[in-house]
Amino acid sequence: AHMVERTAQEVLRHGSNVLVLGEVPEFRQAPGRCVARSEYFGGDAGACMEQPRDAALSVVGPANSVLEETMAGRPGRFVYLLSDIFCRDGTCRAGENGTFYYGDSNHLSATGASHIRHDASLRAAVAAALHGTQAPPTASVSLDE
Repeated sequence: AHMVERTAQEVLRHGSNVLVLGEVPEFRQAPGRCVARSEYFGGDAGACMEQPRDAALSVVGPANSVLEETMAGRPGRFVYLLSDIFCRDGTCRAGENGTFYYGDSNHLSATGASHIRHDASLRAAVAAALHGTQAPPTASVSLDE
């Protein structure tokens, strides 16, 4: 928390707002590898592509909480949790419609990076940080929208 605070103060000192992005959810195993193993050896490939939000955030949740606590309620500071893009209705998804968002268990693929780039709520958070206004509530969209 100290280094995040120190970095935010330095950026603010130069006249810019700060937007910190939280971690993406982690999966127990690489979704692509899990799907391949399931298809080769038999199993539920669909289970490889999603997991309960609590499980996915068990590793990154504490770091995300530190970011929120460090940045919350302070002028010029904004935080956006990338988990809000991948987790809906209590479930985190590693991809949709045959598309993988992850290259391994906790790093986005190029497709995953493109997915967050198209997310309306992240775009709103970036615009809010640029303009120094409060971002609207999170509402992510899928690539199909």
